[in-house]
Amino acid sequence: MQLPLRIALLCIGMTSVTHAQFLAIELRTVRPATATVGQTSGVSVTGDRMDEVDQLLFSHPGITATLQSVSQTSPPPLLSPIPKYGHFDVAIADDVPPGRYEVRAIGRHGVSNPRAFWVSKLAVVNAAASHDFDSATPLPTDQWHSAPSSGASIDFYAVELKEAQARIDFRSQTIDSPMIGQLRLYNVAGEVVASARGADGFDPVLRIEDQPPGKYVLAVNEYLYRSGGEYHYQVALQSNSTNEAAGAGVVLGPESATALDIEPAASPMYPSSGGAERIELPYQATCWFAEPGDENTFEFDATKGEVVAIDVISQRLGEPTDARVIVDRIQRDDAGVASYQEVARSDDGQAVSDSMISLNTKDPSLLITAPATATYRLTVRDLDIGTSLREQQRFVLRVAKPDPGFTLVASRVYPNKDVKLARPHGSKLFRGGAELVRVFAIRRDGWTGPIEITAENLPAGIHCKPATIAANQTQTDLTLTATDDAITAVAPISIVGRSIDHAISKTAVPATLQFAKGGGRDYVRSRIASDIVVAVSEHDIAPITIRFDDAKVLDVKAGEQLPLAIQVTRREGGSDVCVLRPVSLPAGVTIAEVTMPADKSEAAATIKTAANTPVGTYSFAMLAETKVKIRPNPQALAAAQQARATLQTLHDDPAQAANLGAIKAAIVEADKRIELAKKSQAAQTLTVFIPSNHVTFRVVSP
Repeated sequence: MQLPLRIALLCIGMTSVTHAQFLAIELRTVRPATATVGQTSGVSVTGDRMDEVDQLLFSHPGITATLQSVSQTSPPPLLSPIPKYGHFDVAIADDVPPGRYEVRAIGRHGVSNPRAFWVSKLAVVNAAASHDFDSATPLPTDQWHSAPSSGASIDFYAVELKEAQARIDFRSQTIDSPMIGQLRLYNVAGEVVASARGADGFDPVLRIEDQPPGKYVLAVNEYLYRSGGEYHYQVALQSNSTNEAAGAGVVLGPESATALDIEPAASPMYPSSGGAERIELPYQATCWFAEPGDENTFEFDATKGEVVAIDVISQRLGEPTDARVIVDRIQRDDAGVASYQEVARSDDGQAVSDSMISLNTKDPSLLITAPATATYRLTVRDLDIGTSLREQQRFVLRVAKPDPGFTLVASRVYPNKDVKLARPHGSKLFRGGAELVRVFAIRRDGWTGPIEITAENLPAGIHCKPATIAANQTQTDLTLTATDDAITAVAPISIVGRSIDHAISKTAVPATLQFAKGGGRDYVRSRIASDIVVAVSEHDIAPITIRFDDAKVLDVKAGEQLPLAIQVTRREGGSDVCVLRPVSLPAGVTIAEVTMPADKSEAAATIKTAANTPVGTYSFAMLAETKVKIRPNPQALAAAQQARATLQTLHDDPAQAANLGAIKAAIVEADKRIELAKKSQAAQTLTVFIPSNHVTFRVVSP
């Protein structure tokens, strides 16, 4: 007789933590965050609300994980092994290309936010490094060494150079670790012969040039001397024949969504040394920025009234640059002497953001209308002349006719009344519950139309009405809702935006929060992700459901008001006062905060429009702040008691007399787990923020 596998509910890491929200699990670290092609290796994950994490979901099907387990001290198959939650054997198929992927953890509290996971051709070693210069840890060539940051201490590695040219690659930011790496290479005389430092969003690469073969010591430290579970890194001395991480030390932020179709040339053009580069439209090329203090110049012809779109893509490629572009009309006198009349200039590009996701970029984009048939000079300069992060900076220049359209970026909304507060989190839809997904629109080349947003490929039991980003808006929120009978599911979904005439259709680029505020950094960092994944829990019922009647789109005249009825469904644990606040309201529209008493289930919100509110279709949702009583995982206690009952049956079975000692020992441990489950699964009072379904309305002319 074998114990049920779910006895694992009771084993490792069962602790009680009270949170201000019943969010999904938050995945913080993956160690090591790299595995080798064709091999199986141990990987552990840590974070918050990590109860019963028994699956890992990778962005490549050739990467699979098997949960590890701990054998019980008994003759098999009497007692089944206890799963070791959060610890896995990860297998990389032979055909998985080396590169950067993503992993999510799946457990009792849903599916987590993604974290980076690399696949390499090199071996991976997971160990700590020496802090003694004279007894440095050996770092063999072509091997990734994974280690935690040592804070104020310095990690020392002994390296042997066999060639005059070599490179040492470092990963922290690119494995979603907030560590800022600093590398220094010492020769036998104790002199620093090469150094490199990373920054937020960049990992350092230490290029070693013209050094004699021999023994050296590599010093690695966190630039701000921070340490902790999240601060970890990987370092490798690579031979010239391997060099697999070249160009990989960059984290692409959401602002790069508009440049994902750009493939920079492997050999960029150098700045012209003999004057301006003559170009013909349409034009696209990859160039190196000129030396600090110099500039790149191009010339093109345009006819009077012709509209030309100019786009410089550099920061969006991960370069530490701040480009500026100036367009001048060239005029020549009778002697052929040129003079320049400025037509337009641009420094920074789109500026769309909220507290979590920043789509602001330092890359300039502009539209010009040629004032005359003439030759025009286009000047590109990098205003950031720092050289500590990259020896050379590149940019892609596009000059062509306008191609009006839009790019969408989608991310989860951290539910809180403080819009500046954000943390990485995944998805856990309670039955009857709701989650918000925010969708941003980056408009291109003068496109100003409204965009209809839909959530597609939803699992059974999850619903989402379309929403609209009006012509004068840059974002809207979608509410994903789960039915009262939804079944457990974990699945990627798509967010799609279409112009009203459906001539343009774009799938949103997913984005995720990489780091919250802290560690001396008073801002959040976000990045592009592989998917938006949702999870439904059939084991949990939402204490409260907030709902507007969204059966039809209602009209309101500019300058007038529109009442909306709010219905609250209260279930066990959801009997407190609710304060509802609107989110993502358009300009010219206000809705007052609504307080619903504890003994009420109905209220009304009033949409107030200003006389100058632009005509259009808009969508919004409300966020309800309330207190609920909830038991995070009552099933754990039931499973513990069932496991104890099974052991008692074995204990009372005369046929198991030979195993009685092992059974008694297992009963003692089972009783401990029951007591732990009672304490950790007791009802908790939490302050939560629950979104309503979103409502769409039209503002019409008076």
